[in-house]
Amino acid sequence: MFNNLSILAMSDEAQMVVFIIISTITIVYICGGFFWLAERFTSPTRTYDKNELRAADDEYIPLVGNHPHRLQYSNLVLGDNGIYVRPDIRRNGIYTYIPYNRISKYHIAYQPTTTTRSGAGGAVVGGLLFGVVGAIAGGLATRRQLNSIKELILVIHADEGSSFRINFIDGERTESIIKNRITEYEQLRAYLDNHGVPYTQEVLPSLP
Repeated sequence: MFNNLSILAMSDEAQMVVFIIISTITIVYICGGFFWLAERFTSPTRTYDKNELRAADDEYIPLVGNHPHRLQYSNLVLGDNGIYVRPDIRRNGIYTYIPYNRISKYHIAYQPTTTTRSGAGGAVVGGLLFGVVGAIAGGLATRRQLNSIKELILVIHADEGSSFRINFIDGERTESIIKNRITEYEQLRAYLDNHGVPYTQEVLPSLP
């Protein structure tokens, strides 16, 4: 790398180029470290031993059947046979495999915002959002409609009485986060619906 004498011997333009390169490399390292720490301390599996996680994955992922599909935020693995609920501190460490024929139903709960902004920048009045209710329940809501939801929860109920809750939207989130979570919501619903799992729905009361 460059030493102080070699840098001083350069022209002003060359020194500026070297300074930009060094600054860019430093920023990349700092950002990389920040994202590593953020992932480390926000990961839903951060309190688990890696060997324990690997053992659970090795045991349950083969059970879901062909073409296992991982949902990152929900921390689920979907397959042709059922769903693997991975170890997750948000679920008090409970993890299991549930075949679709043992899922009694899934429940959708959502809360429309009072006022939100459309993608074109215009305001959407809360009263109009209740027209989205049927579309969400029927799985036909558009991404723009789903972006008008302040809270979106899906709960999977198993036959033996256990349940697993996923908060896809919980309060104010950035557009990119909402987009990723809505994608997972749509994918999970598609797997459940395609395997004939019934659902119930609930509109949560709006906050004052």
